[in-house]
This record gives sequence, structure tokens and C-alpha cells, in this order.
Amino acid sequence: IRCGGWGYSVGDEASAYWIGKKTIELFSKESDGRIEKGPLYEIIKTNLGLTMDAEIISYVNDKIRGDRIEIAKLAKLSSEVAKLGDEGAIAIFNEAAVELVEMIKALLKNYRNEQVKVSYSGGVFKSGDLILNPLNNMLKGYNVKLVEPILSPDLGACLLAFEASNNIISDSFINNLSMNKN
Repeated sequence: IRCGGWGYSVGDEASAYWIGKKTIELFSKESDGRIEKGPLYEIIKTNLGLTMDAEIISYVNDKIRGDRIEIAKLAKLSSEVAKLGDEGAIAIFNEAAVELVEMIKALLKNYRNEQVKVSYSGGVFKSGDLILNPLNNMLKGYNVKLVEPILSPDLGACLLAFEASNNIISDSFINNLSMNKN
């Protein structure tokens, strides 16, 4: 069962693109003075080569032409800045965790009282504890166990297709796949 992942043009909450957009929004709010400037402000200016704050508009619209991959790359920058203690960047990752918890809660409606194992994939999770700690904290009180992925997303998709063809997937089958993933 899946939830979320509707694509960047519809709503891809907690994705790298979503975090990248939130990072640009944070920069614009800091530039305006709507919120206090944090380390992210100068790091964005330096990394994107901006001499004036308003150049962020031409950077997004003209230089990268709204390219979702380039915008998603800003999530890594936001992660690095958050790890340095930037409160605005940390808040973006906390908001991403909230979005993920909402998806998990929606999925839990499909299960009775059994504990549900939830795994994850994607570049956002390369930020490690920055996303995993708030996610785990917000899941306390739910019958959910967050588990590290055993297989790559492509093998996971193959498993889903295999299972959809009425095949049984045993733990030993998964263990064999995980030992032969290279």
C-alpha cells in the first residue's frame, strides 16, 4: 500500500523537490525580513552565486528554468545547513516529518491492531537523523515500527509486482535478494 508521491505538480510532500521549494521560500522570507536571517540565507546566496537577493527569481525561472531536479538539489543544501543549527532549515525537515506522519496515519486505517512496519526510500532520508528523529518521535503512540530499507527501491518494486502475481514472498527470499544486491 502506498500513500503520497503524487508528483511535484500535484503535491509531493516531504520529497526533495518539496524541501527545495520550501528552502527557496525560506530564503525569500529571510530576504524580506519577514523572519530573521539564519545561516541558510548567506549559504544560498553564495552557493547560487547571487549578488542581489532578487536574483533568486531569475535563477529559478531562467537559469534552471524551474527544473525539479535542480530545485530538489537544494534539499541537500538545506540539510547541511540544518545540521549546522539553522532553525528555519530544521523547521522544514520537521514539517516534512509531519507530512510523512500524516501519510502513515492514512495508511494505518487499512490495518487492524497489528504492528505495522513502515520503511522509506529517497534522497531526503540521506539527511539521516534530521528527518528520522522527528519522524520517530511523531510516530510514538502509534502501532508503527519504522524500519531501515533492506532492499533498493527497484527491488522493492519488483517484489510488489511478484507479490501481485500471487507469489509468496518469504523472509528467506528477501534475505537472498539482500545478500545478492550487488
